[in-house]
Amino acid sequence: MSNPSRSSMEDYLKQMGIKQIPESYRELKTEYMRQIYRVLPRDKALAMPLKKARQKTAIKR
Repeated sequence: MSNPSRSSMEDYLKQMGIKQIPESYRELKTEYMRQIYRVLPRDKALAMPLKKARQKTAIKR
């Protein structure tokens, strides 16, 4: 799978409601992948109860 262009990733994040678009390409790509796969940052996910983490992400039993 090839990565989309920077402008495509920025447009997607804007469409998803992200207010602050990351400046660096690496951070932009990371946030883009998080949004596509509905993945929370590790520290945030670990702080949640399992049931709530499952509701907010793509984690299935």
